[in-house]
Amino acid sequence: MSRFSIYAVIMMLLWAPCVCAQKAYKPVKAALKAKNAEEALKKVAELENDSLYRGDPKLYKMGIDAYLIMNDAENEKIYLRQACDTAKFFNSTYGIFHYALKCDSAERIQMEERKKKVKYRSGNNSLLALHYANLYAGCHYYYLNKKWDDASRFLRMYVDAYTSEIWMPGHRPEAQKRRLRCAYLYAKCAYWKKAYQDVFRYKDLLLADSVLRKPALEYMAASSVAMGDTAAYVSYLQQGLSDYPLHTFFFSNMEDYYMQRGKHAEALALAEKMLKIDSTNVRFLEGKSLALLNLRRYRESIATSLKCLAVNDSLPMPYYYIGACYCNLANEVKLPAAINTPQYRHETEKLRTLYTSARPYLEKYRQLMPDDQAGWAPLLYRVYLGLNMGKQFEEMDAILKELEL
Repeated sequence: MSRFSIYAVIMMLLWAPCVCAQKAYKPVKAALKAKNAEEALKKVAELENDSLYRGDPKLYKMGIDAYLIMNDAENEKIYLRQACDTAKFFNSTYGIFHYALKCDSAERIQMEERKKKVKYRSGNNSLLALHYANLYAGCHYYYLNKKWDDASRFLRMYVDAYTSEIWMPGHRPEAQKRRLRCAYLYAKCAYWKKAYQDVFRYKDLLLADSVLRKPALEYMAASSVAMGDTAAYVSYLQQGLSDYPLHTFFFSNMEDYYMQRGKHAEALALAEKMLKIDSTNVRFLEGKSLALLNLRRYRESIATSLKCLAVNDSLPMPYYYIGACYCNLANEVKLPAAINTPQYRHETEKLRTLYTSARPYLEKYRQLMPDDQAGWAPLLYRVYLGLNMGKQFEEMDAILKELEL
C-alpha cells in the first residue's frame, strides 16, 4: 500500500467519528433551532448514555443551550410580569451549571490527552457568572419551601461550582460569604433529611469560619450521636465547650452524656468548671444540683438549687431537685423499734420537718409542670402520707393508680 493510501485510511478513521457525531447531533440541533428545549434535552440525555458521544464537550454545550432556551423563556415571563414557572426557572439555571461544568471537565480531559485547545470555557465562564446569583436564589427558594432534596442539590452546586477550574483569573464572583452560608444550609438540610454523613461534607470550610463554627459544631455533634459515633460526639461537644463555654447546648449535652453513663462525679466537675466562668448561669447551677443529687450530697444540692432560684425563680427543675432531696433525706431517717421513746419522737419530728420542707417545692413543681405526673406524684404521695394529709394523699393515690394502667 502506498504512503498516500495509508494516509487516506488514517484520515477516514479520524473523520468517521466526526461524521457519526454530526448525524447523531442533527436531531438535537433541530430541536434547539425550533426552541424545543425539552426535546433537545431528551436527545442529549440519550446520547450521554452512548459511550461514543459521552465526554464530548460539544454534546454538553448543546445541553447548556437547551437549558438557556428554557431559562430565557421563563425569564421573559418575569420581565413581562406574566405567570412564571418558578421551579422550571430555577431548575433550568441549575441545568446550565450542570452542563457547563461537565463541558469544562470534558475539555480539560481533551486538552490533557489530545492537546486540544479549550473552545467553550470563556463563554461558559461568562455564562455562569451571569447566572450565579440566580443559582443562589434557587437555593433559598427550595430551602424556604422545605424541599430538602432539591435544596441540597442546589446548595451543593453553589458551593462546589465556586472552586471549579472553569473560572478564569479575575472572573470568579465575589460570593465567599454566600458560599459559606450555603455550606451551612447544606449541613442543616442533610441533618433534617437524616442523611447524617452529608452533614460533614463541608466540615473544614464551616469550622474555619468564626461565625458558622458554633452552629456547625452543634449539627456535627447531633449527627455524630445519631450515627452512633460516641467518640466524635464527645469530641465535638468538647470543642464547643472550649470555644463557647457560655453556649449551653454543649454543656447540657455533655452533662446528659455523663448522667446517662452514671458519671456523676464528671458531671459535677464540669458544672463547677463552668461556674468558675459564670457563677450565676442557671444551666450550670442546675447541672451541679442534679449531679450532687445523684451523688447523694443532698444538702449541697439543695443549697445549689436555692442559688439557682435566686437568679430565676420560674425554672421548674430546681424546685423538683429540692423536693426530691428532702424526700431522700427522709429516706435516710431510721425510726427506732421502740415507739414510746424520746429517740423515736425525735426521729419522727425530723421526718415531719423534712416532708414539710419538701412540700412547697414539690407543689410548686407540680404547678409549673402539671403534665409530669410521673415526676411529682410519687414524691407528693410520700409527703402527704408522712404529713397525714388524707385528702391530698388520696388524690395522689388515685393518680398513681392511673399511671399504672
